[in-house]
Amino acid sequence: MDKQATKIYDALRYTAYIKNPDQFVNSYNAIKLNLERMGYDFVRVKNTINKYTIKNPYRGVNVVVQTKQGYKFELQFHTPKSLEIKEVNHILYKQVSSTNSQEVNDGLSLQMFRNSQSLKDIPNGEKIESFDKIGKRK
Repeated sequence: MDKQATKIYDALRYTAYIKNPDQFVNSYNAIKLNLERMGYDFVRVKNTINKYTIKNPYRGVNVVVQTKQGYKFELQFHTPKSLEIKEVNHILYKQVSSTNSQEVNDGLSLQMFRNSQSLKDIPNGEKIESFDKIGKRK
């Protein structure tokens, strides 16, 4: 296997679309358990569904999943509202990346943060543990 191929996590990306925010954590746990039973391994979990800042306004749970063969792919967990915010904020993020104006960047960052604030916190969202097995490997 090409070692470089194992370092690309988001070339293949899936989204778990969880319609009911009240079932978000239960759905995450069920999907995780089913994938693990099939031999997949959650090697990185970044949970910002209820934790966001002006510097990182992303609201979701991003997971890197590893196959038995060592290939990795990204799995995002979203509600309808968090996915909507992600898509709007991604457009703004591209604008931040394409300008050198600090004033414009600050305004766009503030707008992304405000967009993120429109999502109510997910019940028990903090129970989804963030971890990184990838960063610990040599």
